[in-house]
Amino acid sequence: VVVFRPEAVAALDLSGSSSSIVDIDNLDDVDPDSPFARARRSAFEVDLCPGEALFMPGLWPHNARADDPSIAVNVFWRNLPAAHYGTKDLYGNRDPLLAERALALVAQAQDV
Repeated sequence: VVVFRPEAVAALDLSGSSSSIVDIDNLDDVDPDSPFARARRSAFEVDLCPGEALFMPGLWPHNARADDPSIAVNVFWRNLPAAHYGTKDLYGNRDPLLAERALALVAQAQDV
């Protein structure tokens, strides 16, 4: 699992919860001074063994790859007051509304 710091989000070319960067391990064609290359070099890497789990804090972008057959389980919970979530976000699996707004503002600033 590759875990990026929240401040790296602008370098990940995100659209919603997905990135257009397909192979985060292949930096051959990427400028080593690009924002993504810097974010990738500063990311955390975690190798999980059978039976292990990893807690992912909210708003920490990550990429997971399984080398063997595996099962991934996502568990989301709402721990903020209801006003912080969209009305259709029953389980808290989307970013809180203020975080979504902040990401939209970052995207707008990048387009300027």
